[in-house]
Amino acid sequence: MIDYDDPEHTGEGELLGSIEYEKFVASGDPNFDWLKPNDEWDAIALNYTSGTTGNPKGVVYHYRGATLLAQGNALTASMPKHAVYL
Repeated sequence: MIDYDDPEHTGEGELLGSIEYEKFVASGDPNFDWLKPNDEWDAIALNYTSGTTGNPKGVVYHYRGATLLAQGNALTASMPKHAVYL
């Protein structure tokens, strides 16, 4: 578990993890050699939902679908070139 201390939160709260988010990010290796998928149809995530029936269903996201969805969202939202959004 990675803790994030939100500066906009004014209420009480306790940290649960063993490392804070900024320290975790700073501990990354800037020379890490990224691993690319072998195939654009390889799974990137597996999500489960109960839907309206209450029966669990699995949904597989693949690299191609995630890329196309991200590009479609950028077009639909009319994001300008080099926009910075979180």
